[in-house]
Amino acid sequence: MTKLSLLAVDPDLESARALTQAFTRAEFGFRAVPDLRRALNVLRSTPVDVVLAVGNLATPMVSQLLATLAHDAHLSRLPVVLLGDESLEAPLVSQMRTGVVELLLRPLQPFEHPDRVRQLMAELPERTGRVVGFEALRMVDHIQKTYRSGALKLNPGTPSESQALFTHGVLRGARHREARGEVALAAMLALPRAPWAFVQLSGEGGEGTGVAIHLDKAAPVPPPSMEQSGYDILPEDAPEVLLAEGTGPIDAQGEELLVIESVTPTPPPPHVPILLVDDDEELCRMFGALFRRKGFDVTVAEDGLAGYEAATSGNYELLIADLNMPKMDGWGLLRLVRDDYRTRELPFAMLSCQDHYRESLKALDAGAQAYFPKTLRLEALVSQVQSLLQPRQQARMEIIGGTLRTIPVGQLGVQWTLREIAAAGITGTLRARDSWATYEVAFRDGRAIHASAQTGSHQAVGERALNAFVASRCTDATWTSGDPGARQTLMLPVPELLVRANQLLNDNARRLRDGLMVNPIEIHVNPELYEVYVRNGPQQWLPAARLLCEQGLPPREVLARLDESPLELEEVLRDLIRRGVVSLSAPPV
Repeated sequence: MTKLSLLAVDPDLESARALTQAFTRAEFGFRAVPDLRRALNVLRSTPVDVVLAVGNLATPMVSQLLATLAHDAHLSRLPVVLLGDESLEAPLVSQMRTGVVELLLRPLQPFEHPDRVRQLMAELPERTGRVVGFEALRMVDHIQKTYRSGALKLNPGTPSESQALFTHGVLRGARHREARGEVALAAMLALPRAPWAFVQLSGEGGEGTGVAIHLDKAAPVPPPSMEQSGYDILPEDAPEVLLAEGTGPIDAQGEELLVIESVTPTPPPPHVPILLVDDDEELCRMFGALFRRKGFDVTVAEDGLAGYEAATSGNYELLIADLNMPKMDGWGLLRLVRDDYRTRELPFAMLSCQDHYRESLKALDAGAQAYFPKTLRLEALVSQVQSLLQPRQQARMEIIGGTLRTIPVGQLGVQWTLREIAAAGITGTLRARDSWATYEVAFRDGRAIHASAQTGSHQAVGERALNAFVASRCTDATWTSGDPGARQTLMLPVPELLVRANQLLNDNARRLRDGLMVNPIEIHVNPELYEVYVRNGPQQWLPAARLLCEQGLPPREVLARLDESPLELEEVLRDLIRRGVVSLSAPPV
């Protein structure tokens, strides 16, 4: 009997050794590697019957492996078995012939699992490549996560049949009644528990349908950067060796499957949380289904007040809001979001049917990153949303990949940058400057250990300096890897430091508003920083600053003497507070 050849991809060496022992005992031709780069080296050079990946569908290594195999014409037909902790999607893979064909539950069963893989390989030729169900949205999510190619039909075999075609998890065409493309799929997914059938378009003979999809001749998804250390466990107790560097992914040759309409594919984005605020339930359901199918995690709020509450309590990558809503419109929501230090960095996009209103806000530079008409085609809307997210996605890849050099913190957000550096667990120093000061934050293994802010001869350190950096108007920052030294002025994790900074800055802003409108406030001046402000601060604000800082006049008197609006004086005070020139407190009782 010919040995089945199996390649295992397992980042854990001890787990890989247990797999080796179990599958070699079962007389498999077995090999285990720790990462995608080494797996591709083996797959390019050695015939393999089945790939065993340790992890779940949401595991980054598994997702990258599936994407790379799907986009490679030579490897896309390989069956993949996952050994993980979840089996909810087992019914969706039970009839598939390529891609993920089986989900095995951990822990490893040394006798049962090899027998199941052998049985699986015997039954694959008999599988239909067709699965059925009643939750189409769940199937579309599965198609995307597993990068499948195939036809999804709702109400199959009936006069009301609808159809959507996918290549590598990307929609290539759809029809539902009179609708086509993205609109059609969104309408299909809005149907309540309609029966569906999915037929894959790969496997032996490309079985399944009578339509063709033209696969783009594009290079497969590039494998991620990997550390040089690792293992390669060879069959028959061969010694462990380190594989040489690969030559990179080979070009896909492309193949023809079946066609309905041409839709320019876009790569599926990572799963990122977005907040959708609109009082139109039908629009929320349609847009929500569309974005979820594209890989987003969508939360919906019904008006501006609910949207603001959700934004302050959640961790979103993007907020999309309608301009015209009850209780609070989109512009009011935008002002609240931008005035709160907890949410001021949140990318914000507006939707509106009223071109004049939308264009007026755009011309006023009201603070949103994008202004979309509701008449925009759904495909174009998704593309523009993806472009809004791209700068942060690119910066995150550079931080994780160790290629970080310059960061546009003015675009990405200071707080976002600090959180990402902390999450990546890297060591080095972040440096930035604006027209007022220079700032440094030192990290060791992702922990912020020291912060400083320098303007003229005046220096602040620790949380005071970090707070100044958070409130700064820096546009760019640089990152230098390496040991930042032993000095430690910060003791808390970055998320806690930012919570404290936001609370302090929001409290200052509230005192400022209260002092201008209702309650009196005391203004405390730092003389040294005030001298620097007189030399370098905005000239148009100096008259108000002199009355506040030199003559000690309360804000109400300054308003009366200069005949300025409260909003203008608030801007002056905000700038003085941001630069540390003044601090506020309530007067003693």
